[in-house]
Amino acid sequence: IRSLNRVSLLNCAKNMSYACAGMSLRTSVRPHNGAAKTTALAGFQRSNALRPRQTSHKPKPRCYNRVVASADGALNLLGAYETAVSASPTLTKSVTSLVGFAIADVVAQVLSKPKDGRFSLDLARIGRIGLFGLAFYGPASGAWYGYLDSHVMPDNPTSASAVALKTAADQLLWAPILITTLFAWDLCWSEEQSLNQLPQKFRQDLLATLLVNWTFWPAFHLVNFRFVSPTDRVLYVNVVQVFFNVFLCWQAAKQLSEETDEEVASQ
Repeated sequence: IRSLNRVSLLNCAKNMSYACAGMSLRTSVRPHNGAAKTTALAGFQRSNALRPRQTSHKPKPRCYNRVVASADGALNLLGAYETAVSASPTLTKSVTSLVGFAIADVVAQVLSKPKDGRFSLDLARIGRIGLFGLAFYGPASGAWYGYLDSHVMPDNPTSASAVALKTAADQLLWAPILITTLFAWDLCWSEEQSLNQLPQKFRQDLLATLLVNWTFWPAFHLVNFRFVSPTDRVLYVNVVQVFFNVFLCWQAAKQLSEETDEEVASQ
């Protein structure tokens, strides 16, 4: 019995050793489930990386393309203007002022046309105003703004103090000179009046014109002296001049409406 038990125990030990060896062999050949999953995930990621991405490109609206094209065109014009100023500053500013003053006067005439529909542009007046910009405003304003930039706090030209001083000097010194010169220019070309009436013109219209000027220009000159490049100041003022003429026409229409209401009330 003892010999049989010993033989059976040996056989059981051998079977167990064979079973363990087989299990180790199978586990060495077959990967674990976690390893298989990791390998499959890596392959999936590689296949996705090699696969081209499909992105949806929505077409831009037409207004967006127009805005971009307009901005590009404006930047190109500004670059051409700055190149011309670098080559010939006085001539470029004079020609720019001619065009700016002429456009501003056309806008003023169109906005102040009579309501009966009978209207035609006064080409002679447009020519006079444009010639004023060419002969006087372009060269004089370029020299004036250059003087301000070189003498009023040139070390810190865009500081709050420098911007305030330049704006005050422009409105208190340059604006009266400009308006006076424009009055004299109109009288020189007038068939009904002459320069002898210039003192009377000053007494009647100078203060009122300055008051209207001071309600509009200071805000724009704060922007001018703070953000606009010295090279582009005359161009900036010529563009704003168009809006100033719109403002003048609106003021005139408002005053005419108030006078009409007073006449109706008095009757």
